[in-house]
Amino acid sequence: MLTKETIQKYSDFSSKKEIIVILSDSLSMPRPDESLLYEETYPYLLQQELGNRFEIINRGKRTNTIQEQIFDQYVYDDMIFFYPKYVVIQLGIVDCAPRLFSRRFGKYVIGNIKPLFLKEFVIGQLSKRRIFFTKHFPRQYVPLSKFSYGYDYLLSAVKEFGSTPIVVNIARTSPENDRRSYGFIQHINNYNDAIGKAAQRHNAQVIDMYKVSETNDVLLDDGIHYNKLGSKLLAQELAVAIKRNQSL
Repeated sequence: MLTKETIQKYSDFSSKKEIIVILSDSLSMPRPDESLLYEETYPYLLQQELGNRFEIINRGKRTNTIQEQIFDQYVYDDMIFFYPKYVVIQLGIVDCAPRLFSRRFGKYVIGNIKPLFLKEFVIGQLSKRRIFFTKHFPRQYVPLSKFSYGYDYLLSAVKEFGSTPIVVNIARTSPENDRRSYGFIQHINNYNDAIGKAAQRHNAQVIDMYKVSETNDVLLDDGIHYNKLGSKLLAQELAVAIKRNQSL
């Protein structure tokens, strides 16, 4: 994917600031219901922690998955064009969460049910039996094998380009979510294991938000997105990792 010519071209780019790119999903973004404001997101707080010597570029996209992030165009648009010194990878919850139906089926079949009340009725009836369907018809947006491959591929691209990767694993979801969707926490553990193994292969530091979430209330009521404390703790952990790397 990356040629020596491409790497040399962007390595000649000079900047007065050291660039940190964040590849993520909606966990790095403000919440539409204002339960987490822009000034409370971890990319913003990380900028405050590190100061003007660094520039944080948040390339988070809602519902982003590792499978989408490894598209060549996204690798260029979200990472290479900025020539970052550090790349923070915080992906996985969208990939691993138990689903009632696939993304394609949800978009092209369920999404096209008319009228609206009928679509809401169908979704409501399926949701009432969520534990049954997620147990007997398990599906995720990105199966574990493809997730593992994608994470390894993305880390390879980061290292090949000469940037330093920092990996953030998946926080533990709420007990309520685990009761509603069969095996949710086990899925998170499985995908975190894949993240850990990929990080080990590429000598990437892991910010263990799963461990942090076991001893701190770091998620909003949805059991998915970071609350103010979660964003603050992650920003602090990332700042420590980056400062430690700077001193090496």
